[in-house]
Amino acid sequence: MEVLIVLISIFISSILQLLAFSFIPLIWWFITARKQECFFSWVGLKKVDIKDKRAAYLAIMILSVLFVLSSLFILRYVKVEKTSLFKFQGLKFEGILPVFLYATIQTGLSEELFFRGFLFKRMQHAFGYLLGNGIQSILFGLLHGFMLIGTIGLVKAVVITILTGGIAFAMGYINEVKANGSIIPSWMVHAITNFVTALLVLFQIIS
Repeated sequence: MEVLIVLISIFISSILQLLAFSFIPLIWWFITARKQECFFSWVGLKKVDIKDKRAAYLAIMILSVLFVLSSLFILRYVKVEKTSLFKFQGLKFEGILPVFLYATIQTGLSEELFFRGFLFKRMQHAFGYLLGNGIQSILFGLLHGFMLIGTIGLVKAVVITILTGGIAFAMGYINEVKANGSIIPSWMVHAITNFVTALLVLFQIIS
């Protein structure tokens, strides 16, 4: 029963978060670009066009490992019960489906759609690739770092901001420069990272 409650909760929150993160991009697209391009292509939810797929997969795995290490660094200083992962603690194999939804849709897709699919592309259109990627990566880093200031202090929050911001910049680079604007690579990195981290909590490897 506990797993079913968590699954229903994650399903509902995944839909709500995806809608929330899609709202501004959808309105922006409707006003400015609906006659030129479909929404999914506009935000980068399209087929990946990569010539050297082996190098791309290697980059995705390296970034995923770095992102997981960053997440573990956070969990070293923030107790699991104070994070969104606490709901999965101890569910073990029965909790894999809720964890999958959490990693792929609630956090992975919604955040990638907004940060790399909308914000980066609009900033890139206005200011160019380098500044656009810098803006989205800084904001992504701030989202993951500075909301923890009250828990872990300023110095550690800055370190987390730099780590996650750097990874966000690399994900933006892979999407725009190597994948022809598709956000699928960064979505994969984000989903793998959150899935692995949540599994560690699920099986109480970290607590």
